[in-house]
Amino acid sequence: MKKYYLLQALTEARKTKGQCAPNPAVGTVIVKNNTIMATGYHHGPGFPHAEVDAIKKLTDQECEGADIYVSLEPCSHYGRTPPCADLLVEKKFKSVYFGYLDPNPLVAGKGVEKIKAAGIQCEHIKVPEIDKFYESYAYWTKTQRPFLTAKIAMSLDGKIALAGGLPVKLTGAETDSYTHEQRRITDGILSTSKTVIRDNSKFNARTADGIHQKKVFLLDRQLVLPSTAELLNTAESITLFHEEGAELNYCHDKLELVCCKKSKSGLNLNEVITYLGQQGLHDIWLEVGSRCLNGFLKANLLNRLIIYLCPTLLGPEALDGFIAAHNLPKPSWQRLGSDIMAEFDLPI
Repeated sequence: MKKYYLLQALTEARKTKGQCAPNPAVGTVIVKNNTIMATGYHHGPGFPHAEVDAIKKLTDQECEGADIYVSLEPCSHYGRTPPCADLLVEKKFKSVYFGYLDPNPLVAGKGVEKIKAAGIQCEHIKVPEIDKFYESYAYWTKTQRPFLTAKIAMSLDGKIALAGGLPVKLTGAETDSYTHEQRRITDGILSTSKTVIRDNSKFNARTADGIHQKKVFLLDRQLVLPSTAELLNTAESITLFHEEGAELNYCHDKLELVCCKKSKSGLNLNEVITYLGQQGLHDIWLEVGSRCLNGFLKANLLNRLIIYLCPTLLGPEALDGFIAAHNLPKPSWQRLGSDIMAEFDLPI
């Protein structure tokens, strides 16, 4: 049952993944007499932590002697809010179970120590699904760089676009739904102005629970994003990475401009990724063309690559993909409707 309740806490945490950076998303379940009394989750920076969100739904008497399950080790330091470990001691919980040891050096076992010092049982229970959930948070904590996932769709004959680079719809409804869910749970979407202009991309997340605006970051060397781009209406904010000397001929309150150094093939991608990490972003979802994606692969900046293989042939005149140019590890495979998804975990 302990793992079951921790998975329930994970379900709570998933509600706001993609909305909490630089904090991790966290979920909580309070159990007494084998009954779930309350649940909670962290709504975002400046809001109460998951434990507080659940505890405020109960009386002190209901909390006393109860067990609390948290997806992440309770914090032990003062940030925007007081330490959750102190609150659990104050409310006299009987036991604390958590699914992931916080890699943040300000916590990193100190929450456990504080709770145990008060005579409360505190146990770390490993749950593979929770380990996977906090993969990007752990990577960002260690490197101060975001966990970067790229996706690209290809036909069965290895093509990604029609002749001349004209876009073509390849993926089916199930794959599109998967893409939008991945957009929802990411901290930001990285693309290029070329992609936006070609596809008039919205880069929001359209899921069953509504339309979610996202932070969007564009490689735009010459600041050519047009003032008529639909993205200016659909994004939460837009950051344009550009080279020195480029000028934008209009203003918009959603836009931020960041000047970057150049490399042989374009903007310095390492500098872009470093900037994203400095903004506290744990997860970045990359949607670009094959040439740009090839640049990220060559620079060894990708943590994960997703290739959608779609049941269609585009013919010899269509634009080739990039896959043959790289020695990729063995992928995992998943079926998405009529499409097949190949997922590669890349060593960095």
